[in-house]
Amino acid sequence: LTDNESLTAQLRPQMGATPVGGIPDYLVDERDALIIPIDDPQALADSMRRVISDPELAAGLSRRGRITYAQHFDPAILMGRLSDVYCDLESHGKLTGHGGSEG
Repeated sequence: LTDNESLTAQLRPQMGATPVGGIPDYLVDERDALIIPIDDPQALADSMRRVISDPELAAGLSRRGRITYAQHFDPAILMGRLSDVYCDLESHGKLTGHGGSEG
């Protein structure tokens, strides 16, 4: 995992994550995922060993990760939030035209 993870990689349920972008806002270390410091291959290896050697930990991270994903990142939820933003902008007269710049 790197600080250049794609949006898709950030949104899918996972057992490990780096503390970049909005990740710390949604994932709690040891509950939702193992938060792995950026550019720390030893920490990544240690986290992988923990998950591989502890099926209960792996199952818990996986279960909680799916719940977090469903609550915050499901495509239907994201589209609803995006729609709300556009409706709010439109209601405040902030949307004009259809693409391009107004001038």
